[in-house]
Amino acid sequence: MVDEVLKLLRLQDTDSRIREAGAELASFGPEREEAEAAAAVDCAALEAAAAARDEREHEHRGLEAELQDADRLVEKLDAQVYEVTSKQAMDAIQSELEVGKHRKSSLEDQILEVLEVIEGATAACEAAVALEREKSEDRSRRAEARDARETALEVELERLAEDRTQRSGDVEAEALRHYEDARRKAWPVLAQVETKFCPVCRIVIAPQRWIEIGAARKLVSCGSCHRILYAEPVASSSS
Repeated sequence: MVDEVLKLLRLQDTDSRIREAGAELASFGPEREEAEAAAAVDCAALEAAAAARDEREHEHRGLEAELQDADRLVEKLDAQVYEVTSKQAMDAIQSELEVGKHRKSSLEDQILEVLEVIEGATAACEAAVALEREKSEDRSRRAEARDARETALEVELERLAEDRTQRSGDVEAEALRHYEDARRKAWPVLAQVETKFCPVCRIVIAPQRWIEIGAARKLVSCGSCHRILYAEPVASSSS
């Protein structure tokens, strides 16, 4: 039975590699989703920066149009000053002219402020573009590495599946049934015992089972976690 345990340990080693490769392969789906979500966030940030810049540019064009209207009004009022003949009309034009000039000065100040904001918004937009490009290139490199690793894992899993078939065939039918039944309940399937306690679940091993483990004439399972238990002589033989 020692030989069968050794074969089962080799089978377990293959199963362990299959589990690890499968777990890594399964992780690629969430990684891709995370990368896509990050790309969407970066794209949204880029669009927001561009929208902020465009909004300020739209505001600037509106202020420029208002400034042109205010400038034409001031020119018109300046010309009318020389056309009026009464003091009352002159005072009215002068008052309206003062308002127009104040309006013009206010618009010029607003335009300067908006131009400063546009400059900052343009810089922010350029920074967002550069950052998005850098992140996109990094995501592309990661995606290429992930795709290559995925392909390698798929090849490895095919090889391991063939190896498992071969190693399973080397095990006696009853021992293999015992192993597969335990594998559905616990992992790892086999556990080396050094004391009268299961090394995994820490339950006391019944005296009869302890004797059977030492005799190594049959496969012995833990009465609690169902793992196949083996003793030091088997471990020494496997090294």
